[in-house]
Amino acid sequence: MNNTIIDNTINGLSMTKVLSDIWSDPHIYEVKIATGYWDLKAVANLYNIIKPFLDRENTNLKILIGNDPFVYYNMLNKNKKYKDCKRIGDFIKVDINELDLNDQKYVDAAKLFLDYADGDNPKIQIRLYDKDENGNKQLLHSKCYIFKGQNNSYGIIGSSNFTEKGLQDNAELNYLETFSPAITAKPQEGSNYIGHIYWFDEKWKHAEDWTKEFLVQLRKSKVGTKAAEPDIIPDNPALTPYEVYIKYLQTQFGDIVSGNAKERLTSYLPRNFDTLDYQLDAVQQCFYIMQQHGGFLLADVVGL
Repeated sequence: MNNTIIDNTINGLSMTKVLSDIWSDPHIYEVKIATGYWDLKAVANLYNIIKPFLDRENTNLKILIGNDPFVYYNMLNKNKKYKDCKRIGDFIKVDINELDLNDQKYVDAAKLFLDYADGDNPKIQIRLYDKDENGNKQLLHSKCYIFKGQNNSYGIIGSSNFTEKGLQDNAELNYLETFSPAITAKPQEGSNYIGHIYWFDEKWKHAEDWTKEFLVQLRKSKVGTKAAEPDIIPDNPALTPYEVYIKYLQTQFGDIVSGNAKERLTSYLPRNFDTLDYQLDAVQQCFYIMQQHGGFLLADVVGL
């Protein structure tokens, strides 16, 4: 993969496509995302990539959410449901409660957070940034996607928020950096060069942990409640077409092929009486027909 411009309007170079390609690299073990806004829909669209990543050992995802003024301004002015929202998390809570429960991908995405953002050492962590290191109010409008790997690292800086629209719908402009030293660089004597990871970690240190609060709100939501439901295996799981076919054969012809029936038949015969299998089969079939129709006609094949 080479350095490139990423634009959702260019075929094959959408943020969703590029993120999927990088995220599926088995050598990537840490993902850090800074975004001015975030929604669960973005995770839902990348679920098939994020889930296997989190299932692997020693992987983690950090989401740093800022306060994109353009997004919030439009939300407040276009939709009254956001009228009481004041902080970053307030808007996200409203969005979560608006998700369509009939769309399984949203339920799956919610379950990802319930499974991996809970506990003392969660694989998913979320922090909100609205103050600098001195406690002063500060706007975080940045969008940055960092993929840290064993041998290579990748960084994306641009305009795409970690939202459904930002990753695939809006006409965005982002830049993919594949030169690992530029991503992992730290300030040192003789150079004050800052890489993607160093920049993110500095902002992360001064951000407010929101993971537990988010989980509380998620569990209260309809989609979170549904995601928390246990996977119930029905007492009588649906049969496959093949199993239905076998069941039909057993019901219709079980008495004919039953080995126990042959044993019962031979018990009625005199001792040392020589029997042939086809004769016992014929008797069994006759008995079966009699049960089905109330009688049967027995005739010798040659005689007929």
